[in-house]
Amino acid sequence: MKTIYFCSTNNWKKIKLQKDISQYSKNILLEIVDFEINEIQDINCENVSKNKVIEVYKKINKPCIAMDSWLYISSLNNFPWSYVKMTLETIWIIWIMELIKNKSDKQFEIRNCLSYYDWENLKQFTEVINWNISNEIYPLINNDYAWSDLYKIIIPNWYNITLAEMTNDIYLEWDKKRIINWMTKQFIEWFEK
Repeated sequence: MKTIYFCSTNNWKKIKLQKDISQYSKNILLEIVDFEINEIQDINCENVSKNKVIEVYKKINKPCIAMDSWLYISSLNNFPWSYVKMTLETIWIIWIMELIKNKSDKQFEIRNCLSYYDWENLKQFTEVINWNISNEIYPLINNDYAWSDLYKIIIPNWYNITLAEMTNDIYLEWDKKRIINWMTKQFIEWFEK
């Protein structure tokens, strides 16, 4: 079994990644390291993820992975790009809803990038998930998988409810459907070759 280190201060990412790797690989042990990394500001998620993983490696000198996400709302000229956390901490979902309320196009995509680095190899794995923004904010979160208030306004393309409305069972059903092009699956398949 090989140990890989994952650095994040986002509890949802830590829990999700540990669960996914343990479920889909018996050859990888994921260890969590929890410290802040000075992130570069870039509208390209791959650049941010790459920079993160190199910075983590400099601190621990062990094989490691880092993740980053970015969000493109097409009717808002692809805002907020890689500035998802900052956007959610400053304008909140209520203002996202206000910005798009009169827009006919409520589609957007989330791109996630997982970067692996071990001094010899720098590999990146990206997934794209397409969504719609709901017409209203769902007030509650009905499952154990929510990592932000975005869950209250985002609807996967093949569903008609927000992620917040999904029960744990429905959420896990959705999660299995999205696994086809999933970045963690891509990483596991590459790593175990």
